Formats: sequence, C-alpha cells, structure tokens
Amino acid sequence: MTETTTVLDVHAFDQYREFWGEDAGPVIQELVTMFLDNTPEQLAHLEQAYAEGDLATVRRLAHTLKSSSGSVGARALADLFREVETLAEQGDAAGVGQRLAALRDVWEATRAALNAFLQTLPA
Repeated sequence: MTETTTVLDVHAFDQYREFWGEDAGPVIQELVTMFLDNTPEQLAHLEQAYAEGDLATVRRLAHTLKSSSGSVGARALADLFREVETLAEQGDAAGVGQRLAALRDVWEATRAALNAFLQTLPA
C-alpha cells in the first residue's frame, strides 16, 4: 500500500508539530480523541439521514466529516466522505448507499489506526 492509499497519514500532524513544537503531543492527542469520540454519533446521523432520503443532510454531514477526517490524517475516510458528498449533491442515492456500505469498515480501520497512533505520542 502506498502512503496515499493508507488509512492514516501521520504526516498530517506535521503542521501541528511545526506550530506547537514540543507541546504538540497533547494538542494532537486532544484533536484525535475528540475525533474518535464524536465521529460515531455523526456517522449515525449520516446513516439516519440517508435512511430518510434526506440527501441534503447527507451532503452536509459528509462535508463536515470529510473535513474532520482530513484534519486527523484519516485520508481513506476523508476520500470516502468526499465521494458521499459529491454523490449526495448529484442526487445519486444509490451511489451514496454503495459508499455508506463500505463506510463502517473504513471507519473501524481508521479508528484502530488512530488508537494505535495515540499510543506513540509522548505522555
């Protein structure tokens, strides 16, 4: 797997390290922890909106999740949310459904990778 296709791009945190220096660890840990804590609820809302046929809400939530995924280096997840956002904007409910079917597996892989990454941060 190349870096562009991995679930997690830890280089996304380089900007935090450059800005915060030695104090970056706690900032990164808080950011990742908030993402891990908040994403399951947002995913549930996304799936509910899809089940209700509310593609406008699906698009909005996918956009938000794309951004938050990108901020923690969750490249594969951000790419998938980008596709969901585009398909919802185009009114392609079937396409959205196909992407959502893959979403949980990608989320679980991302969650595991981020939890492993947290273990590498200095205390």
